[in-house]
Amino acid sequence: MLDFDSGFIPAVIFALTLFEAAALWALHRVGLSPLKLPKIIPTILAGDGLLLAWLAAQRHAPWPVTAACLLLALVAHGVDIASRFKN
Repeated sequence: MLDFDSGFIPAVIFALTLFEAAALWALHRVGLSPLKLPKIIPTILAGDGLLLAWLAAQRHAPWPVTAACLLLALVAHGVDIASRFKN
């Protein structure tokens, strides 16, 4: 049976976002990506920072690790919002 306290769910979602980023990068390299890669990197980093914070909290990591992941998410989200207001 699946143990939800093990951190399995955020780890799987994190792996899927890494796969998504790699696929978008590969499509960008061959010129087939409908998205501009530099514009979506902050969005992916913001989500991944939250996933890493969730994973750290579930694995009972020291609080500075969870705080650093949340700080990464905050900074990436700020960059994402700022870039949207520029356009």
